[in-house]
Amino acid sequence: GGAFYMGDKESTPIVAFCRYFASLGYTTASINYRLGFLPSKTSVERAGYQALQDAHAAMRFMVENRSQYQIDTSLLFVCGTSAGAITSLNLGFMQNSSRPESTKKGFLNSDLGNIENSGNLLNNNFSIKAIGNMWGAINDIDLLKSADIAVVSFHGDKDRIVPYKHDYPFEIISKEVGK
Repeated sequence: GGAFYMGDKESTPIVAFCRYFASLGYTTASINYRLGFLPSKTSVERAGYQALQDAHAAMRFMVENRSQYQIDTSLLFVCGTSAGAITSLNLGFMQNSSRPESTKKGFLNSDLGNIENSGNLLNNNFSIKAIGNMWGAINDIDLLKSADIAVVSFHGDKDRIVPYKHDYPFEIISKEVGK
């Protein structure tokens, strides 16, 4: 979590979460991804997409090293909070064909490349079995039609950043934050 602006894989709650699941016999990993954006919808989308690219690279690394880390690649689960949940959902559901236009070459922006073209040169395929979504969202509900992945979602009704009732993440942030 951290709105694609802050956050660290070594934060106390994340470490405790990973240790808990490791105590149950699961191989766990927590990643950092690129952070930061300018205050515009395009910049936020690009930051979220770069986080997805970094998560994809991390998953390819884990699959490549499955023997070393004792990973059953038929049972890959991802989860996150807030921006981490958005990243997890996109890792499971977004395909290159559904990349946001803001991630492609434009007048002011360079092309960020395909989802799997960042972070490392590994080309391992993987399939996510289930996603734990803690107060995250996706920007296109049609993405959910692209894969058969179980999702468990938790979300509060006081979230002003990613409202649970309607709209795309960050679209109404200027109206809602500060109320």
